[in-house]
Amino acid sequence: MNRFRRKFNTFARQSRLTQMLLVPAWCLTGLARLAVLILPFRWYAAGLGRYAGVSAVIPLADARQYATALSIGRSVRMAATVAPWQANCQAQAIAARCLLGLFGVPYAVFYGVANAPEQAMQAHAWVCCGPVPVTGGYAFDEFTVVAVFVGA
Repeated sequence: MNRFRRKFNTFARQSRLTQMLLVPAWCLTGLARLAVLILPFRWYAAGLGRYAGVSAVIPLADARQYATALSIGRSVRMAATVAPWQANCQAQAIAARCLLGLFGVPYAVFYGVANAPEQAMQAHAWVCCGPVPVTGGYAFDEFTVVAVFVGA
């Protein structure tokens, strides 16, 4: 009961937009996870945005769009914590991309591999809107970008 109360209090402190987007974000993380599991990457890659190669292109936005991107990021991360499926970085990135596109907010979806050669092969996906890390953090220091998809 105490855990539920903490989660509810966290939810109640969020902006109205973040609260409204929680259920759609939860559904989108589930659909994204399903797509990742059953579809080849090339089938849904075109839906991520315009392929921009490996350059770290981050589209800029206005203050209102940054605020929207922050709310979308919060809702996707909150949805991922309560999802009964594995809402990993790729599912979160796809869900965030869908919501950012819906609101017309410029974004970049990054795919990267770990820089450390002593580690086993690690991959990561993250989304940025200007200086705002929407999902997956601001992972440029830890991962080498291998693909970028830009949209808005």
